[in-house]
Amino acid sequence: MKDTRKVVTIVIFFIVFSIVAGYAAGYLVYKEYKKKTAILEREAKEKFEKLELSLKSLYGALENTMDENKIERKKALAVVEDIREGIGEWKKDQASIIAELKDTIKQLKVGKLTRMVENLQDDIDKFKMTVQDLDIKVDEVTRGEGAGLDNVDLGRISVKK
Repeated sequence: MKDTRKVVTIVIFFIVFSIVAGYAAGYLVYKEYKKKTAILEREAKEKFEKLELSLKSLYGALENTMDENKIERKKALAVVEDIREGIGEWKKDQASIIAELKDTIKQLKVGKLTRMVENLQDDIDKFKMTVQDLDIKVDEVTRGEGAGLDNVDLGRISVKK
């Protein structure tokens, strides 16, 4: 019995020692786990803060860009409106100039056409005289006594003034 008691005592002692060792090992593992998770949480928090700062600066930059674009758009629209007004004034000026030109053309048309017809008539008369000269010279060649074209000066035929 003594041996059984010893064996039971050793077994109980071994069980208690195993439980205590398990708790101690569990505590050490838990302590190491807490330490590593605290480090990871700190790193994650730092990275999140950096990311948050980056996003805030990006958001600020986007807002600034949007504001600048709105200002540029307003400026561009103002320029376009000025150009439209300029085009409207230009159209009015052009219409008045064209009306003046039409009136001037109407006033000058009769005199100009008369001069053009007179010049044309002068050119026709000169052409008729040149054709008559050519006919006379051709007649001289054909009536001549075998003299040929070498001895006849045909002259120049010109319609110029």
